[in-house]
Amino acid sequence: MVFFEIVITGGIHIDGIADTADGIFSGEKDRKKIFEIMKKGDVGVFGVLAIIFSVGFKIALFYNIAAQLNIFRILDLTAGDLSAVSAGLTTNMKEFLPGFLIFLTIIIFTPVYGRLSMLFLFSRYEPAGKNRSLTDAFKDKSNRDIFILSTVYLSIIFIAASVITRLVFMHSTFNLSLEAIAFIYTIQSVLVIVLTMLIAAGAGRFVTKRTGGLSGDIIGAVCILAEISFLFLNYVSLIFL
Repeated sequence: MVFFEIVITGGIHIDGIADTADGIFSGEKDRKKIFEIMKKGDVGVFGVLAIIFSVGFKIALFYNIAAQLNIFRILDLTAGDLSAVSAGLTTNMKEFLPGFLIFLTIIIFTPVYGRLSMLFLFSRYEPAGKNRSLTDAFKDKSNRDIFILSTVYLSIIFIAASVITRLVFMHSTFNLSLEAIAFIYTIQSVLVIVLTMLIAAGAGRFVTKRTGGLSGDIIGAVCILAEISFLFLNYVSLIFL
């Protein structure tokens, strides 16, 4: 999944986090020099580390979320004749499917909230300089309205999907009414959304303070950080609930 996302995006966001790490942690304080470092075609030590850690964290989080939801149970087929294997598959599918639906929801919305963090950056910050990057082409007065509208309807869809799938998978673990359980999962989903966007906002503030504004690399870097944060927060919520 991690490899597929890199391929379909052309590696543009991974390139962004690598260039941003090289520029921000280069030790330079002059904004022009930071941008010069970020624009270079080569990758420095911090860029390589950023790629390794971001890809590694994503793989680890996907794996552990899958394990937490018993996704690998589908592989535990009963050894023996065809009828035994069929019976084992049927039993495992009943335990596999609800967890898979939760996993699918997380997979789908991870890049969604990564891109929502981009809209936040466009609505909050100005490009670092005219004609410096593609950010000039996407920055206009409608960014704030688009961000607010997108946040509202995407959050409603995510919360609904999260609550429904978790009720199917986890309702038997609580001695509570369905309404109370739905309320708990709604609060959980809201916290995941809010904390993800706060982390993205903090990262955006930290980087733009150093550079004086947005660039394509910064937007890609914050997108990656938002995705990792979203995955981590969902993983933590699964552990506690």
